[in-house]
Amino acid sequence: MTIGTMTVTAPRTASARMRRSVLLAVLVLLATLIAPRAFAGGDEVPVGSALTTYTVSSGDTLWEIASSLTPAGEDVSEKLADIVELNRMESSTIVTGQQILVPLAG
Repeated sequence: MTIGTMTVTAPRTASARMRRSVLLAVLVLLATLIAPRAFAGGDEVPVGSALTTYTVSSGDTLWEIASSLTPAGEDVSEKLADIVELNRMESSTIVTGQQILVPLAG
């Protein structure tokens, strides 16, 4: 087969055909493992979630921010975990001037 100025031919030896078959099988396997994660949509914000941006002030802690957003009687640690997950934080460390997404109070 000719593509432009390049001619592509099938491998002539059994070992070359075997290498090509193994390579194709590995690529198909990788595609079946990676594709579901690529299209999982896990990074999306749940429908109906109301968010706002909060700019961290000097002396703020993530616990205080989460506490101010948590209705009375509810667990502050759950709201804190939501904020950490929403912002893909590796820890609860924040710095002055940092902007973070937070769910609206309520």
